[in-house]
Amino acid sequence: MAHIHASTFLYIDAIFLMALLFSARAFDMSLERRLVLREEVREMFSHGFEQYMAHAFPQDELRPLSCQGWDPFGGLAVTLLDSLDTLVILGNMTAFEDAVRWAAESPSLNFSRMNFSLSVFELTIRVLGGLLSGHHFAEQLLPNYNGGLLRRAVELAEVLLIAFDTPTGLPFHEVNPVLGLNPSTRTTCPAAAGTLLLEFGHLSALTGNCKYLLAARRALDTLWQLRSSLGLWGSVIDVTTAQWMVYDADIGASTDSLYEYLFKSYVMFNDEHYLNLFEEAYSAAEQHLRKDDWYVRINHHSGGELNRLVN
Repeated sequence: MAHIHASTFLYIDAIFLMALLFSARAFDMSLERRLVLREEVREMFSHGFEQYMAHAFPQDELRPLSCQGWDPFGGLAVTLLDSLDTLVILGNMTAFEDAVRWAAESPSLNFSRMNFSLSVFELTIRVLGGLLSGHHFAEQLLPNYNGGLLRRAVELAEVLLIAFDTPTGLPFHEVNPVLGLNPSTRTTCPAAAGTLLLEFGHLSALTGNCKYLLAARRALDTLWQLRSSLGLWGSVIDVTTAQWMVYDADIGASTDSLYEYLFKSYVMFNDEHYLNLFEEAYSAAEQHLRKDDWYVRINHHSGGELNRLVN
């Protein structure tokens, strides 16, 4: 596996953010205006985070109208874990240190004993990714940090790996740590099955255990082989048979992050294989899904246009 510099994981999204901030339009702004906008962003995040901590923590999210917490992801304080790196970037080191201590030491954060159907996709990008980026910042900034976030990441990944126990290598969309897999919920979408490589691959790099990378890469390889002759994916697939259940192809919620992770995997792992995959997938989408300034939904086999609804 190619060497991954520790800071790569932290700043990979910043590549795309900086491209936006320093676009031609951004250069039209004065430095003073950009600094004002920066402080507005800091204030907006701080307001949301402080209200979450006051009214919802340790639940997953805060409902903004009722100001009550709720647990769409099983009660893992997902907002806190997903905000670890943002706290550092925006300069709130006190909240970051408190969050690291809670995440590393709280007995209530026990992934393996949760009797709840956990979304493999959501917990990978929000919680596993949050723990890994938080781990890197804690290593650099907290003198007494002892690797607790990385240990939590391994605990979570072991639970998520249960979902990959399928004949095809495509993971179940959900896994219950106590009850295991539910055969009646064996369908998933390309985005959920193929948007796992960054976090799982990086965990393998940190632990020296390649099983996380291999599981995510097998799922991606399977999806790549299941593209139609047009080079497109459908939107719903059976993970046990690798049969498409819904043939709609678009760039919406069913596939969007799959395209994203192909390119980001190239950036993160410095592996041109993923760049080649991205360029081929992107070319197919541009050729078959783009109509003038719009991207439509088509049958991924026949190419027949279905509609112009945004998914």
